[in-house]
Amino acid sequence: PRLGLPLPVGLALEASWVPPVRVRGIKANLIGISVEKAFGDLDGLVAALRVHATFGSVSAPITCDDEAVEDPSSECFGGTRSDDKLSPNIMGIDFAVGGPLAGGRFRPYGGVGYNRLQPRFQVDYTNRFGELDDRRVEVNLDRFVMFGGATWQTTGRLSVTGELYTAPAD
Repeated sequence: PRLGLPLPVGLALEASWVPPVRVRGIKANLIGISVEKAFGDLDGLVAALRVHATFGSVSAPITCDDEAVEDPSSECFGGTRSDDKLSPNIMGIDFAVGGPLAGGRFRPYGGVGYNRLQPRFQVDYTNRFGELDDRRVEVNLDRFVMFGGATWQTTGRLSVTGELYTAPAD
């Protein structure tokens, strides 16, 4: 579920949650939160500043899935299916500018941002000899991002939105 709430002084809060329900061996428990402030309305041109964060974890057989455990050519052969854990740990800030065209039916926008990523990955796998692999992988990354997109209001009740998003260092 995702919830958006207006706050005092023109701020907007958005929160989302992927509940911890296991589906096909994957269980996520992720929380996303952002606070945004829009500025101006110069001939329809609007700028927005947003801070955001994503926390939580995803548990899944990433290292050794069922196929790898049964594949004689795999390092995982004969062991147990892994139950690895990934924690994304993302924080960032974005600045976007957009405005209406075609009488407001087409609204393009573009922006830039900065993300601080601190993902953590924990292996949880036991091989065929009973040895536990519990290695951790930790990375700290700082990324400049760019994005752009548009919303097309097809009817009074229906719109279509698309966006391109890139982190050039990746």
